[in-house]
Amino acid sequence: MADADADEGIECPGPHRQCQACTGSRIEVRETLYVSSDGRGQGVAAPHRCWHCKGRGYYCTATPRCHPAHE
Repeated sequence: MADADADEGIECPGPHRQCQACTGSRIEVRETLYVSSDGRGQGVAAPHRCWHCKGRGYYCTATPRCHPAHE
């Protein structure tokens, strides 16, 4: 019974490291590389739609399931 209580609220344990989308927001914050006009690269964190699960055969195992469900 303790395991069932511990599982509540756990995020989807998919193969992705940074995805918060499985908590129901469908948005994750990840770093994107931008290159300035002088050629220097810089990483900037920005919100994106989750692309880790979509179309890759992964599915959400969170309880309760995410809505809408992952493909």
